[in-house]
Amino acid sequence: MRLKRIKTGEKLTIYALEKETGRCEFIDFFQDLQTKDRNKFIALLELVADHHPIRNNEKMRHEGDGIFALKSYQDRGLCFFDDGDHLIITHGFRKKKQKLPKRHLRKAKRLRDKYFEEKEQ
Repeated sequence: MRLKRIKTGEKLTIYALEKETGRCEFIDFFQDLQTKDRNKFIALLELVADHHPIRNNEKMRHEGDGIFALKSYQDRGLCFFDDGDHLIITHGFRKKKQKLPKRHLRKAKRLRDKYFEEKEQ
């Protein structure tokens, strides 16, 4: 797995996880957003990159086991940290219900584990 740099800020560099096929699920999700939703997510990424740690659970929330959710209204980007100053987004989705779907949390954990496995090799 490779990383695609999205944003470099004062505190963090934000990357999207790119699969061996060259597909980047977060970028695909992001590009499918309407312009106003995309602009809101861009503002969130800038906030996180420049002002980490974010203590507002309405913007960024720890979902357990080292997985965080970047939250822009119904749009979510699940992510994890690497080396303290790298935030890696695994994928994005639109949340339709009150709770975070477990399948998205499992997917983020699986992608994170695969990323660290490949990094060690």
